Amino acid sequence: MGGPEKVSYRVDVDDLVLDDLQSGCTWYEDQHEGLGERFAAAFFSCLDEIAEHPFACPRYLGAGADLRHTLIEDFPYAVYFRVVGQCVIVSIVFHGSRDPATLRRGLRRRSP
Repeated sequence: MGGPEKVSYRVDVDDLVLDDLQSGCTWYEDQHEGLGERFAAAFFSCLDEIAEHPFACPRYLGAGADLRHTLIEDFPYAVYFRVVGQCVIVSIVFHGSRDPATLRRGLRRRSP
């Protein structure tokens, strides 16, 4: 008999999040060739981790109990998401130095 079945959540990323990602990639690429690609790869790796273990990520107390977040490895960005059934819905990717009020406004606009 095998161990427990591995469950992977589907990850939905809307166009606004992809726009945020593209802006970050462009900025990093302008700083150093190849850094934008590393940022994108780190973002998608983060999504893979979220898909495998979404409840291992802490809750974000600034926007209700169902919102969670995790950091993108090697970059000062966080990914904010909700788990709905078997789906992870990514709400925003946000630079850590930005005003938290901007984060809360963005989450309100992007929440399902």
